[in-house]
Amino acid sequence: MTQSQDELTSFRVSTFAFPERDASELLRVGMGRVLMRVLMEPLVGGRLQADNMCYAAANFGMTGGMLSAMHTFRPPSLIADNDLVLVFMRDGEGLLNQHAAQTDVREGQAVLTDNAAAASFTFHKQFSPICLRFNRSILEPHLHNLDDFLRAPVLGDSPALRLLESYALEFSETAASATPETRQTAIKHLYDLVALAIGARCDSAEMAANRGLRAARLHSVKKDIVRSLHDPHLSPNTIAARNGISPRYMRMLFEREGTSFSEFVLLKRLQLSHYMLSQMQYFDRPISSIAFDCGFGDLSHFNQAFRRHYGQTPSEVRASAHSMER
Repeated sequence: MTQSQDELTSFRVSTFAFPERDASELLRVGMGRVLMRVLMEPLVGGRLQADNMCYAAANFGMTGGMLSAMHTFRPPSLIADNDLVLVFMRDGEGLLNQHAAQTDVREGQAVLTDNAAAASFTFHKQFSPICLRFNRSILEPHLHNLDDFLRAPVLGDSPALRLLESYALEFSETAASATPETRQTAIKHLYDLVALAIGARCDSAEMAANRGLRAARLHSVKKDIVRSLHDPHLSPNTIAARNGISPRYMRMLFEREGTSFSEFVLLKRLQLSHYMLSQMQYFDRPISSIAFDCGFGDLSHFNQAFRRHYGQTPSEVRASAHSMER
């Protein structure tokens, strides 16, 4: 059955809820043969275990989680598609045999595997990969020389690769609840980032930088800001430096969204303070303490901004939350 462009399937593959024999069969068949198109075997004296979340769309797929030490191999009988799979080795290490070449893949590295070729991958201890599946016919026209790259398939460390990993993790957390349009946009961005990480052609590199790379950088900046809301001295220069970009470029990223750094920071601080004022575990905290913990350095400014945004004072929001808890 062909999956529609807007459809996303998500499910969990975990062997821990089953007896050992059933768990091994679930992993071999469900995740091995069906999802990854490989045969799976435990290493001597071991057992097959997994706990993975899986996402599948028409031209994209993703799995992430834990797998036990194992040997996987794709015989000619299981070659059924022409996809490319990028494997991030978040921890652990493995040995890939592909296109008559052996490649060591170490913790923190990423390697591109070819579903159209017989191959094997051996992992000598438990490992935690992120696997991203891309449609080769969509991706290849944007690359310099894919066949040459697959003979030495470890990706060099680069900002695009690290942004790809971070953006993929965000996709896994939000894809199920996102609109079809938002998901398709995110998948386009992931294609842009993997093309840049592998080596995009000049025209494609410019397009990817203006689309996927820009979106991923803004996503990274926003995450950094949210982690740093408690700092009353948070500044554009600090955030830009931590993300390896110039303040001017960061300002452009926000302007393209119709906002600014300071407006985004204020919004997130207001949202955090509203959440804390509404939660029972913070009822014993003074409102001033919550304001300062959210990065507001001036209580009068906090009260004015809060009322302007929510149409209520902080005290009114807390009182309403109190009444609902009774």
